[in-house]
Amino acid sequence: MIERAIAEYKTERGVTTFHNLNPINEDEYSIISLQIETLRAFLLAQRYYGLLNYSIKLILSELEAINNHGRRSILQSYNTADYINKCLLDMLNLFYVYITHVEVFYKREFGKDSNELQGFINHRNNFYDNHFEYRFFYQLRNFSTHVGLPITNIVSEIIDENDPDMKTSEKVYMDREYLLNSYDGWKHSVRDKLKMLTAYIEVKPIVSEFLTCMQEFNKELVRLETNMIVPAIVELMRFMPKDNTGRRIIPCIVSFKEDDPNNVGYEFVFENVFISHQALIDAGFKGAVVYKNSQTYSLPLVRGYNSLAEELEKYNP
Repeated sequence: MIERAIAEYKTERGVTTFHNLNPINEDEYSIISLQIETLRAFLLAQRYYGLLNYSIKLILSELEAINNHGRRSILQSYNTADYINKCLLDMLNLFYVYITHVEVFYKREFGKDSNELQGFINHRNNFYDNHFEYRFFYQLRNFSTHVGLPITNIVSEIIDENDPDMKTSEKVYMDREYLLNSYDGWKHSVRDKLKMLTAYIEVKPIVSEFLTCMQEFNKELVRLETNMIVPAIVELMRFMPKDNTGRRIIPCIVSFKEDDPNNVGYEFVFENVFISHQALIDAGFKGAVVYKNSQTYSLPLVRGYNSLAEELEKYNP
């Protein structure tokens, strides 16, 4: 009796049908499952990055709004300092979670003594050593946890004194002396640089530099991981049947229950191989829903193995 098969599936008017079933054995099923889990793990890290990227851009958008008009676009019930502090704390926590998640993934996937983990650590340390904004925001999370809120100064100016509406422009600052004197946990590489900055550090420019830094960090990380995910895609491509035009069909794995051979349930779907989420969709990838044991996952999709490196090069939200 066939237990599992690769099949083409079609859904019309809510009814799913399966066609061109090709049996797979337990070893082949294990290979497919392993490679999809590898791709899911890779894309989960990218989802964390997507959240971080969004949080940075949100701060910049809100700072731009209050800088130009003295108004925020959302959450008007907050005062300005509290609201920007909230946005900043969200960003700091997502930054920490993103970096930590990737490191834990490498340890779990490859081992604590692996070359892959060391490659990530070297990549992380390179950005830490060469980008003040990386070091500063990484350590500012500890400051915010142990001392207090980093945003302390708002300067408001009337844009045009002749304007009857008296519109204002506000700029948001961190107090250098407050940062330095209230916390002794700064590393020398941050403390020494802070001493060289102006007494009041405008938030917008340094957040903007952090955005550029993290975009470059993630872009280089994707390049590092391409060598890991390409083999997974190559393995999966072997199991992707083609139609009579040579186009790879949308496949799924179907499983047959022993007590009822006609009761067919699909465990998961992989469409041209990859796992998709909104950040990748925005970058030009397309999505596929993946089902496994009645739980829904979002899987990535790329348009073919040969174009993978080129597609990932484009991914820089």
